[in-house]
Formats: sequence, C-alpha cells, structure tokens
Amino acid sequence: MGGRVRLLGAGEPGGRAAVRHRRGRLRHHAANLEIKCFDATANPYLALAGLLAAGRAGLAAGGALPEPVDVDPATLPGARRLPATLAEATDAFAGDPALTGAFGEAITDTVVAVRRGESALFAGASPEEIVRATVTRY
Repeated sequence: MGGRVRLLGAGEPGGRAAVRHRRGRLRHHAANLEIKCFDATANPYLALAGLLAAGRAGLAAGGALPEPVDVDPATLPGARRLPATLAEATDAFAGDPALTGAFGEAITDTVVAVRRGESALFAGASPEEIVRATVTRY
C-alpha cells in the first residue's frame, strides 16, 4: 500500500480504519478521505452529515489529528471500541450533543425511535435471522 496513513478512527493501517486520510502519490496536492465504518443499511446522507458534524465539533473544540500510527490502534492506551450493538450505537448517538444538535430534535427523535424499535424487534435474533428478515428492505 505504501505511504503513511493517518487514522481518524479505529482500525488498522492496512485499509480497515473507520476513516482514513491519504495523500495522493502522483499529485501531492490531492488527497482522499475514505469512510469505511458503515454497513449497507446505513443512510449515507445521515452518516455523512454526522461525520461533518463531528468534524465541526472537533474543530470548534480546538482538536488536532493524532500522529500517524503504524500499529493496530486498538492496542494503544486509551483506545475506545466502537459500539458493538445497535442498542449501544443508538445510546451513543442519543447522548452525543454534537450529533443531536446538528440533526435537530425531529430527526434525532425519529432515528432513536426507529433504531430502538429495531433493537426490540430483533432482540435475541441471530445475525442470520436478521439478514433473512431485512435483506429485501434495503
């Protein structure tokens, strides 16, 4: 793959980072922002809006990008895992003032209600059962 990778999210330098910034090889003024933390059920418009809101909040707080890493970031001290379940992700979204502020009350309440309903509907279901029930919906 070559080149240093600046990880903006959890993942590995080999291409599995949630969000990566890569400088162009042939044109040094070019760059790509790769967003890889969604699955096929994510609403791409809401996901991108959430990333932009989080970035804006980071800039407003004076945040800075960490130095590039050449190891699995999960092994670094203080590394936090992304939510492992839909319920955890919904709670994280509902508790994030940057996201809820950016989306506003109506969208936030709708997303939370729909996701909590899905969590309840599929509680105890295996991943295969969830796929069978939802594969034609998306």
